[in-house]
Amino acid sequence: MNLRRRHTARLGRLGPGPIAEILLLPLAALWLGHLLSPNAPFDIGGFPWLWLAPLLIGLRYGIGPALAASGILAVGGLWLPELGLGNQAMALPQIVGGMLVSLIGGQYATLWHGRLGQAEARLYYSENRLESLTRAFYVTRISHDRLEETLITRPVSLRGALEAVRTELQHNGSHLTPEAGQALLQLLAHYCRIESASLYAFEGGQLSAPPLARIGQDGAFNADDPLVVLALEREEAAYFSVDQIVDGLAGEYRLVIPIITADGSRIGLLVVSDMPLLALDEENLLTATAILEYFADEAAAQRDAGGLLKRHPRCPATFAHELYKICHLRARVGAQSTLVLFRPKAAQPNTELLLLILSMRRGLDQYWQHPLAEDAPSLLALLPLSGSAGAHGFVARVDALSQDQFGLSLSDAGWVAEVHPIETIDPDTVLQAVLGQDPTA
Repeated sequence: MNLRRRHTARLGRLGPGPIAEILLLPLAALWLGHLLSPNAPFDIGGFPWLWLAPLLIGLRYGIGPALAASGILAVGGLWLPELGLGNQAMALPQIVGGMLVSLIGGQYATLWHGRLGQAEARLYYSENRLESLTRAFYVTRISHDRLEETLITRPVSLRGALEAVRTELQHNGSHLTPEAGQALLQLLAHYCRIESASLYAFEGGQLSAPPLARIGQDGAFNADDPLVVLALEREEAAYFSVDQIVDGLAGEYRLVIPIITADGSRIGLLVVSDMPLLALDEENLLTATAILEYFADEAAAQRDAGGLLKRHPRCPATFAHELYKICHLRARVGAQSTLVLFRPKAAQPNTELLLLILSMRRGLDQYWQHPLAEDAPSLLALLPLSGSAGAHGFVARVDALSQDQFGLSLSDAGWVAEVHPIETIDPDTVLQAVLGQDPTA
């Protein structure tokens, strides 16, 4: 999904069509006024109808084009008598009033374009988060509801295995490395009964020729295989089943799944050349797709927030990734977000309050436990798309719940809540300002 950005219209950013409209519409209004009323083209019927042209342009494109269109109309109104069209020039009060009305319309359009741009950016961010949360929810469900027969002797949950893959990504940085790819293939072989497969990475929008990782016996990559073409075209898993055989269509692969992040970026392609026929069932394919999507989102998090995680090694990857996206959103459309730090103000604060805050977590919020020190009780909450008013409402809700649960206010329980609006676009600067300490501490 591409976010359609709205900006204040500038002549340098407009295409030839809008520029022609800005230049020709005032001239057309002057010509039409002279055609309808040669003696009084600027006050047809006692009303300056010609100024509707720059007003409409201002409402459509903003204050810059409105100024250009009204200037053309004003200059034309003053020069028409010199060109032999009409016997009177446009009155100066009419010029001033018309330009003011046009600029007001342009300013109105500029403000609303900015507000619409922020609304679209908020919607895009929320849809992105919903996609990520849906993937994480499915991984959690299959992690707890479905165990393979091999887990009898090796009781490791799928969630724990994915955490190991995340650790591998953190060790190897933001790129899809052979080590991380091999760990992913081993995980798929264990849970999805894949016997021979190769993992290819996207570099510069193109698939790299040599495989990044491989298990089993696998030959050279065939980019013209029908499953590869179908998977890349539809951006979803492609496979042959009994009721999907097409005449004259044959391939050498059993299963092809593209690895795509929640924001639509391609990072890799899984090509399976051998797996048991009974393993090609819907549940197994959904499991493989969910593992790959989880891996893609973790790789995107490491890519975007890798530098931030190196400077703040105790920061959760999901928290760092969301902070990176929030700062990017702030730079792009000025969307407001807030960090709330719950810092102990007493020697023995009520630590059960932190558990209460974690239990009231909203869908988009991100929490970082113990941000000040590894053994110091504290909590940093990231409230996406919430301004200072929303953050203070969040603190007030925590205070009310504390009084209901413990009979103590937030302050009496030994805590102080610090509200920090995100004003800069650098996430590292934001964390250093909030935590007030060396980021590597």
